[in-house]
Amino acid sequence: MYIKQKIIFIIGFLLILSVLVFNQFTLEYIFSHDGAIDSNDKLFIIWIYDFLALIIGIVIFYNRGETKIILRTIFIIFIQIIVVFLMLEGSLRLYFAILHHFSPAEMTFEKQIGWQNSPNLSRNNYRQLYGNINYSTQKYGFRIFGNTNTHKTKILIIGDSFTMADNISDGNSYYDYLLKNNSNIEIFVYGGGGYGSLQEYMILDKYIDEINPNIILWQFCDNDFINNDHELESRSMLHGGLDPRPYYINDEIIVTVPWQRHGKLYNFFHKLYFIKLTLLEIRILEKDHLITIEKELTQDHSLYLNSYQTTENIMKLVINRIGEIPLISFNAKIYDDFPNWWSKAFNKIANDNNFIFLTQITDSLTSARDSGINIDYYPEDAHWNQTGHSIVGNVLLEYLVNNNFID
Repeated sequence: MYIKQKIIFIIGFLLILSVLVFNQFTLEYIFSHDGAIDSNDKLFIIWIYDFLALIIGIVIFYNRGETKIILRTIFIIFIQIIVVFLMLEGSLRLYFAILHHFSPAEMTFEKQIGWQNSPNLSRNNYRQLYGNINYSTQKYGFRIFGNTNTHKTKILIIGDSFTMADNISDGNSYYDYLLKNNSNIEIFVYGGGGYGSLQEYMILDKYIDEINPNIILWQFCDNDFINNDHELESRSMLHGGLDPRPYYINDEIIVTVPWQRHGKLYNFFHKLYFIKLTLLEIRILEKDHLITIEKELTQDHSLYLNSYQTTENIMKLVINRIGEIPLISFNAKIYDDFPNWWSKAFNKIANDNNFIFLTQITDSLTSARDSGINIDYYPEDAHWNQTGHSIVGNVLLEYLVNNNFID
């Protein structure tokens, strides 16, 4: 009996010792040529092993090899962990249920498009760096939904969070600059935070007939290439989402989540509020150290090439849907999160498919930034501030007037 206890005691000691060896930092130092483990799945397995090994090892070590006491203690600990986890999950769900009951949700969810801006929303809140923000939406969740029966030139503007501009008060976004400085236009603006090109196309497809625009402005962002491809977004820890979204796969629109390929158990855990919030927090705190696909992409990487083709196919859907309506596009990003060939890729897609891509937007923003003008709060937040929006608005207005798109 004493020998058995001694063996169990040694096992506990070895489990604790193994954590000192089998952990992220030691393994990266010993086995990784570049000092990083190349898979978040591997990291997850390592963390789980370390957690379990440490708990079991401590229990064995503390109870000196008493088998029954050890098993009972381990059982009790795991029951306690499960109870605490369920309480946290339940509390989070209750909190968000109460929050959404007493204050309007900023997003609604639709089976095909995914998340959408809530219509007729109005809120006043404080945004760090930006101050007090008066933000509202109008019909269908548009930031601005003009008069469809007007005789003025109607401009439909579609984009992602740069166009959503929930960090900018009503009346101060780049499209407001157009309105303030030209009385001959009517604008309709929809920006979806985190949207990819397919979601933007689906918004256009849904409302273009009602609006019947004369001009369409299309705001790209470098991370569209990530959001447009299921595999790329599944491997991104910087620009990947956690909610279901539509993807254009083999000429079909398929709604899924980026991590769907990992199986039912993996998907179940990723639907838990506690897991989602934990992942978001990890992304914020460990942004520079996370293993993410962006760090290894090149122009000839197969995943990038697939996404390029998918993005071009989506823009062909846009072209086919709008017919003869002029499409004018531009890229919102100006920083080195992505190499400059990403922005050039948008230009090539535009040239190959006969729509306009304005390089003047990024040129003007870059020039202003390099001259010391604060156009945003990068690296904390790369979204334009009011100054950045006014620069974009000025460039767009000048282009539209000089090229006779508007009077």
